[in-house]
Amino acid sequence: VEDRVKVFIFCNSYGDTNNLPKLLKTRYGLGEGRWLRSKEECFFLEGDFDALKLPSWVKVTILAEEDQRELVKQTQPMFKQISTEEASVRSSVIRSICMQKTYPCLNFNYRDKSHALRLVNSSVSDFNKAIEFVKWIWKYKIQPAKETTESAQKINCKFPSFDGDVMSQDKLYFGRVYGHPLSDCLFSGDYKAFPSLDVFGIDSSESEQFQNHFKEFGVLIYPKIELLDIEKPIDSYNEQMKRRIKDAGVFDGTSSVDIVNIHYKVPYIKDLESILNNLTTQQVIQWILSDSRLTEYLTYADYPSSDKADVLYRGNNQHYDRNYYGSICNYILAIFRNTPWIFINGERKSPIEILDAYSYRNNVPFKRFLPVLTIDYVCEIASSLKVNIEDVKSILSYFS
Repeated sequence: VEDRVKVFIFCNSYGDTNNLPKLLKTRYGLGEGRWLRSKEECFFLEGDFDALKLPSWVKVTILAEEDQRELVKQTQPMFKQISTEEASVRSSVIRSICMQKTYPCLNFNYRDKSHALRLVNSSVSDFNKAIEFVKWIWKYKIQPAKETTESAQKINCKFPSFDGDVMSQDKLYFGRVYGHPLSDCLFSGDYKAFPSLDVFGIDSSESEQFQNHFKEFGVLIYPKIELLDIEKPIDSYNEQMKRRIKDAGVFDGTSSVDIVNIHYKVPYIKDLESILNNLTTQQVIQWILSDSRLTEYLTYADYPSSDKADVLYRGNNQHYDRNYYGSICNYILAIFRNTPWIFINGERKSPIEILDAYSYRNNVPFKRFLPVLTIDYVCEIASSLKVNIEDVKSILSYFS
């Protein structure tokens, strides 16, 4: 090994960097023990990678341990700024090799133990490997990558779905087999259920811990609330926001009197209106009771400033869009209020179409003319869900 590394260093200094002889070898997975080719990308591994036992199918070209050790040893004298007493001499030399492109015959890159997730994920190419990937993460309790900058891209982990697909983690959810039958009604289209525990050889006693671990990666139980562009808002919301913007005096001192264009980017649940239209009243109430983040949002009349909701508008005599800096109405709440998800008198009605008679008894006589929510109706929902009647009344009060 010592002689091969000496020749490798000589070739990089005095030889043809485009014609590398058989001098350094790879380790791990496909092509283990293979000679590295000229200009090939190759990774140094630092940290206790062997303890993680990377799967054999990981398709990453990694320098053999004995070759890496000898290369670091012979390279260290080149970097006089690295003290021999420094605790992380090896790591410092490796980083310097990669950053300074010391050996142009190969494209060296550096990975430590924190990059293990990326290395394995990049090699997942089919359903069976996705299953093994999940088992590997669980066995070694690998944590999601923590990005340090806003511009850094998160890892889109390639996880398996119940029907044999490989999907990004944020398109998967824990459904009926994990004790969440409602979730199967909340997700459709691009979303699929996560495979059952037995697929991974995991005991049912570990279900809660398993779910909590993979929720950290982004596997869902309830639909995400995320910043979304609202292409076609409902008319009532649009008119309400137009009035609010104009009442803020944005056209004072201008020739504009009306808004001709408005664009919203606000926290929302994708396809929320469609989801509500396909749920029973009990399922909607159960969802709100179970999903604490949704419950929190339904208490807001306006979005909190921390949510980064954004509205752009343009007046009839203005040539470009302008930012609106005032308060922004909660579009999630608006959809819940205006979508017909309450089944009453044989029809589906939206909350704004119904009178509250469980809090205001004087409204009871109006049930001959209008749909009215009575205390008996509320009791029936609470009984069917086996929850406290006050909890149901509290949820319904969000929409009054």
